Amino acid sequence: MNFEHTSGMSPVSDAKGFIVVYPSAIGTPPAWKTDWDFSNAPTSDVQFLSELIDKIESKYKINLKRVYCGGFPSGGFMPHQLGPCPPTPTPP
Repeated sequence: MNFEHTSGMSPVSDAKGFIVVYPSAIGTPPAWKTDWDFSNAPTSDVQFLSELIDKIESKYKINLKRVYCGGFPSGGFMPHQLGPCPPTPTPP
């Protein structure tokens, strides 16, 4: 499923002047590695997304209090996982 196309956020971000990114889960089938991952994966994609936000912040002026995450169908697990986590920069 193409979240960029389905969400319709690119034209909105162009019109309103905000940044939108569309990271994709990997694997077969594609799945985010969260704390609920039962595959015993060595790393969590929560860390990946935190580092992605840091990378974007280093290149663009963004307000860390206005960073949002969305997804569906199984991509909805990631926003649920990130919801209780305040955005914090990753250590250098």
